Order: sequence, then C-alpha cells, then structure tokens
Amino acid sequence: MFEFSARMASNQGESSATGLHPLTDRKEYETQYFGFTPKSFVDGVYNAMVEYLSDFVEVTHKYFLDDERFKEQISVEALQESSNRLFVHLRDAFDKAFDRLENYLMKNIFHIPSGIVLPEDKVHMSDPVTESMDQKLDNELEELREKIRNAQYVNCRLQKWLQDVDSVQHVLDSLLAQLQKWQMVCRESNVTDLGETISFVADRTRQLLTQCNAMKATQAERNNNVKGSRYVPVKLQ
Repeated sequence: MFEFSARMASNQGESSATGLHPLTDRKEYETQYFGFTPKSFVDGVYNAMVEYLSDFVEVTHKYFLDDERFKEQISVEALQESSNRLFVHLRDAFDKAFDRLENYLMKNIFHIPSGIVLPEDKVHMSDPVTESMDQKLDNELEELREKIRNAQYVNCRLQKWLQDVDSVQHVLDSLLAQLQKWQMVCRESNVTDLGETISFVADRTRQLLTQCNAMKATQAERNNNVKGSRYVPVKLQ
C-alpha cells in the first residue's frame, strides 16, 4: 500500500488556501439539512479514490514482480521506483480533477442559499422570540429551579425522618421482644394475669417502703432520746 496521507493533507490545504470551497456561515445549516458535513463527505470520497489508485498500482507492481518474463529484464529496485512514479503521476492527475469536482459539489450540490429556510426553522420566522418572551422563559426556569431546590430540601428532611422512624422502630422491636420474654416467664411461673400481679407487687412494695420509713423514724427518735439522757459528771467540793 502506497502512502498518500501527506499528499492528501497538502491537497486540502491548497484547496482551502485558493478559496475553491471556503467555509461559509451556513456550514452548520448545511450539516443540519444533510445530516453530515459536506467537507467530511468530500474527504471520504477523496480517501476512497486514492486508496483505489494505491491498490491498482500495488496489484500492477506484484504482477510484474511475479511474472518470470520480466524478472531478467528489470530489477526489483527499478520496478519499485517505476511503481512509485506511476502512483505519484496518477495521484497528481486525480488531485487536479478532484479539485474541480470538489468545487462544483460545494457550490452547486451541498450549498444552501442564504434565502432558504428549513421547514423546522420556519416557526422561528413566523413567530420570533421577543425580549419579553425570553425574560418570561427565564423567570419560569428560575421558578422551576426554586421548586427543585425545595423538593430536594423536603426529600432531605424526609430521609432524616425515616432514619428517626427506623431508630424508634428498633427500640419498639426490642421492647416487644422483652415483653414476649416476660410473658414466657409468667407462663412458666403460672402467672395468669400479669396486670394484677404487677399491681400486687407494686402495692406490697409501697407497704414495705412505708414500713421501712416508719422504722427509720422510730430509730431516729430513739437515737435522739439517748443523746438527751447522756451522763453528766458532778464535781466534788
């Protein structure tokens, strides 16, 4: 395969420099209509044709190289030099012809005149956007942004609330497990009514507490009496 990328780049530079197909302000409009850039299409055709020329010269080179009739008449080096010269000659001739084709395509096929409006853009011509409409749209966008920020804040608060609910649920589950454990202990102890048992224990606890307080008061009173009747020694005259 013969190298041609450097010559292709040079060809593109010359075409652009000579103004054969200068880029216009409607380049993006052309891309919108065709679905591709005209320059990329032209470059693709150029690359394909030069590759075909390279393949043709390479096949011809191999034919003479493998034919026994030419091995004694021409050396490998001379054959390679002739093939290179043939490729350069064909490529230069093709470049000149392709420049004319490229110029014609850019001016007559892929060019959209300035007075042409695509169907999807006609709505902008019949109902252009005014400054007030643009300001109204900006205000609506700002309102939507504010709603989004509020929704994000509410979502954050809800997530915190759900975390708190999960914590409370964990505590309630622990209490339920403890109550079930107590209920099992009561059944094993033949306690039929847990409520009455708790009330009975609470009453007995209050009675014991009252008795303990009474005993403390009695003991304190006795201690005070003992302190009041303490022996006082009498001095002899």
